[in-house]
Amino acid sequence: MRSIQTRFVRAINKAQSSWADILNLGKPRLYGLETPDSVTIGIRQGAHWKGLRSHPPLACLSVPLATLFERECLAAGLALDACSVRLLEWTELT
Repeated sequence: MRSIQTRFVRAINKAQSSWADILNLGKPRLYGLETPDSVTIGIRQGAHWKGLRSHPPLACLSVPLATLFERECLAAGLALDACSVRLLEWTELT
């Protein structure tokens, strides 16, 4: 779990330098990071995290990424169409 969280935080930090509106207080943000061994989904509203979960890789699941996003939003009490979805870029740790 620790390496999964490290990858997710690293991807968020990398994205922050390129997204001027990262802490926009409007729509909740749904972040998705797909790696070869997991899918990590985080939901942030303003400065607060509403959820952060890891799932098996998509190759092992019988549902598309959009379905995972919808499930995570519902678990956080949100509708997917109320969120701004951001796919994070994965780069291998060296």
